[in-house]
Amino acid sequence: MATKRAKRPPTKQQKRYERAKRKARYGKSWDEVRLLVYKRDGFKCRACGRVKGEGNVRKLNAHHILLLRVSQTNDPRNLITLCDECHMLIESKALRLLKSGGHRKDIVRMTHRWLVEKRAQATERMLVEKNGERSIPVNTEQN
Repeated sequence: MATKRAKRPPTKQQKRYERAKRKARYGKSWDEVRLLVYKRDGFKCRACGRVKGEGNVRKLNAHHILLLRVSQTNDPRNLITLCDECHMLIESKALRLLKSGGHRKDIVRMTHRWLVEKRAQATERMLVEKNGERSIPVNTEQN
Protein backbone atom coordinates (compact mmCIF):
# COMPACT_ATOMS: atom_id res chain seq x y z
CA MET A 1 0.00 0.00 0.00
CA ALA A 2 1.40 3.38 -1.00
CA THR A 3 1.74 6.06 1.64
CA LYS A 4 0.37 9.50 1.07
CA ARG A 5 3.06 12.13 0.54
CA ALA A 6 2.80 15.48 2.26
CA LYS A 7 2.01 18.40 -0.01
CA ARG A 8 4.98 20.68 -0.51
CA PRO A 9 4.58 24.37 0.21
CA PRO A 10 4.57 26.51 -2.95
CA THR A 11 7.87 27.94 -4.13
CA LYS A 12 8.47 31.68 -4.59
CA GLN A 13 8.14 31.23 -8.34
CA GLN A 14 4.78 29.44 -7.93
CA LYS A 15 3.51 32.18 -5.60
CA ARG A 16 4.57 34.87 -8.09
CA TYR A 17 2.79 33.01 -10.89
CA GLU A 18 -0.45 32.69 -8.86
CA ARG A 19 -0.39 36.40 -7.98
CA ALA A 20 0.14 37.36 -11.62
CA LYS A 21 -2.69 35.05 -12.70
CA ARG A 22 -5.07 36.57 -10.11
CA LYS A 23 -4.15 40.14 -11.15
CA ALA A 24 -4.78 39.27 -14.79
CA ARG A 25 -8.25 37.95 -13.93
CA TYR A 26 -9.37 40.42 -11.26
CA GLY A 27 -7.35 43.52 -12.15
CA LYS A 28 -4.45 45.34 -10.53
CA SER A 29 -6.50 46.96 -7.78
CA TRP A 30 -8.27 43.74 -6.65
CA ASP A 31 -6.50 43.57 -3.27
CA GLU A 32 -7.53 47.14 -2.41
CA VAL A 33 -11.13 46.62 -3.55
CA ARG A 34 -11.39 43.36 -1.60
CA LEU A 35 -10.06 45.01 1.58
CA LEU A 36 -12.54 47.87 1.11
CA VAL A 37 -15.41 45.36 0.88
CA TYR A 38 -14.19 43.49 3.99
CA LYS A 39 -14.02 46.76 5.96
CA ARG A 40 -17.49 47.81 4.75
CA ASP A 41 -18.94 44.47 5.89
CA GLY A 42 -17.14 44.54 9.24
CA PHE A 43 -14.87 41.57 8.42
CA LYS A 44 -17.75 39.11 8.83
CA CYS A 45 -19.87 36.94 6.55
CA ARG A 46 -22.92 38.84 5.32
CA ALA A 47 -24.94 35.62 5.15
CA CYS A 48 -24.32 33.81 8.44
CA GLY A 49 -22.57 36.56 10.43
CA ARG A 50 -19.54 34.46 11.36
CA VAL A 51 -16.15 36.11 11.77
CA LYS A 52 -12.78 34.84 10.52
CA GLY A 53 -11.21 32.57 13.13
CA GLU A 54 -14.59 31.86 14.75
CA GLY A 55 -15.68 28.22 14.49
CA ASN A 56 -14.56 26.66 11.23
CA VAL A 57 -14.18 29.93 9.27
CA ARG A 58 -10.63 29.94 7.96
CA LYS A 59 -10.91 32.78 5.48
CA LEU A 60 -13.32 35.29 4.05
CA ASN A 61 -14.11 35.76 0.37
CA ALA A 62 -15.18 38.82 -1.58
CA HIS A 63 -18.01 37.34 -3.66
CA HIS A 64 -19.29 38.89 -6.89
CA ILE A 65 -23.10 38.94 -6.60
CA LEU A 66 -23.37 39.10 -10.36
CA LEU A 67 -20.56 36.72 -11.33
CA LEU A 68 -17.35 38.28 -12.65
CA ARG A 69 -17.70 36.44 -15.96
CA VAL A 70 -21.07 38.15 -16.43
CA SER A 71 -20.49 41.59 -14.89
CA GLN A 72 -16.82 42.06 -15.90
CA THR A 73 -16.40 44.54 -13.04
CA ASN A 74 -15.03 44.71 -9.50
CA ASP A 75 -17.41 47.45 -8.42
CA PRO A 76 -17.77 47.27 -4.60
CA ARG A 77 -21.56 47.49 -5.00
CA ASN A 78 -21.41 44.09 -6.71
CA LEU A 79 -19.27 42.51 -3.96
CA ILE A 80 -20.15 41.05 -0.55
CA THR A 81 -18.10 39.30 2.11
CA LEU A 82 -18.83 35.58 2.58
CA CYS A 83 -17.18 32.79 4.56
CA ASP A 84 -15.90 29.71 2.68
CA GLU A 85 -19.00 27.63 3.37
CA CYS A 86 -21.51 30.27 2.27
CA HIS A 87 -19.35 31.22 -0.71
CA MET A 88 -19.26 27.65 -2.03
CA LEU A 89 -23.03 27.29 -1.64
CA ILE A 90 -24.00 30.51 -3.39
CA GLU A 91 -21.37 30.13 -6.11
CA SER A 92 -22.62 26.67 -7.06
CA LYS A 93 -26.25 27.88 -7.08
CA ALA A 94 -25.38 30.86 -9.29
CA LEU A 95 -23.41 28.71 -11.73
CA ARG A 96 -26.23 26.17 -11.98
CA LEU A 97 -28.73 28.96 -12.64
CA LEU A 98 -26.48 30.53 -15.27
CA LYS A 99 -25.85 27.18 -17.02
CA SER A 100 -29.57 26.41 -17.12
CA GLY A 101 -30.19 29.61 -19.08
CA GLY A 102 -31.01 31.97 -16.22
CA HIS A 103 -30.75 35.71 -16.83
CA ARG A 104 -28.38 37.90 -14.80
CA LYS A 105 -31.36 39.46 -13.02
CA ASP A 106 -32.37 35.95 -11.89
CA ILE A 107 -28.92 35.44 -10.37
CA VAL A 108 -29.14 38.72 -8.44
CA ARG A 109 -32.65 37.87 -7.19
CA MET A 110 -31.59 34.36 -6.17
CA THR A 111 -28.53 35.71 -4.32
CA HIS A 112 -30.59 38.35 -2.52
CA ARG A 113 -33.26 35.81 -1.51
CA TRP A 114 -30.60 33.39 -0.27
CA LEU A 115 -28.89 36.12 1.78
CA VAL A 116 -32.17 37.12 3.43
CA GLU A 117 -32.91 33.49 4.34
CA LYS A 118 -29.40 32.93 5.75
CA ARG A 119 -29.59 36.12 7.84
CA ALA A 120 -32.97 35.03 9.23
CA GLN A 121 -31.53 31.63 10.17
CA ALA A 122 -28.49 33.27 11.81
CA THR A 123 -30.75 35.63 13.77
CA GLU A 124 -32.91 32.69 14.89
CA ARG A 125 -29.81 30.78 16.04
CA MET A 126 -28.60 33.82 17.96
CA LEU A 127 -31.97 34.23 19.70
CA VAL A 128 -32.09 30.54 20.60
CA GLU A 129 -28.58 30.75 22.08
CA LYS A 130 -29.46 33.92 23.98
CA ASN A 131 -32.88 32.88 25.32
CA GLY A 132 -32.45 29.13 25.33
CA GLU A 133 -35.76 28.70 23.51
CA ARG A 134 -37.17 29.09 20.04
CA SER A 135 -38.52 32.54 19.22
CA ILE A 136 -42.09 33.10 18.06
CA PRO A 137 -42.44 33.17 14.24
CA VAL A 138 -43.26 36.62 12.88
CA ASN A 139 -45.92 35.65 10.32
CA THR A 140 -48.33 33.67 12.53
CA GLU A 141 -51.99 34.60 12.52
CA GLN A 142 -53.70 35.24 15.82
CA ASN A 143 -57.28 34.06 16.26
